[in-house]
Amino acid sequence: MLLTPLSRVKTTRPQLKSGRCYNEYRVPREHGGGTVRLRLPADAEDHANGFNREEHLLAFAAGDPDYDRIYGRRNDAESGNNTLDNSMLRERAHSVGRAGIRLNLITWAAYKNAQARALYAGRAGPAADQAA
Repeated sequence: MLLTPLSRVKTTRPQLKSGRCYNEYRVPREHGGGTVRLRLPADAEDHANGFNREEHLLAFAAGDPDYDRIYGRRNDAESGNNTLDNSMLRERAHSVGRAGIRLNLITWAAYKNAQARALYAGRAGPAADQAA
């Protein structure tokens, strides 16, 4: 399988809340040219094939002109969980057994909290160190 990045042309949003969102992508000439339109939410065929479209297809991929503007609006918990998932090879835990996995999650959360505190202190200056 050869994956080729495509340039997003536009995103269509539904007029009603019950509609579906679509992205249109430009296909390079060496791969046939033109545009391709992809529905973003999963459908019955995706579920039948075990494909989670929302998990594997980013509406705005890294490098897209709108990525930086929109990606920052993601829910912090989703972003944190995604970071943890991406740190695991093939989505497998770093350790074996419930106790080991729990220890990994606790130490990861402690690390993230320490990192957030250090970033806050760096932005707020000396007054933040005294307050903490």
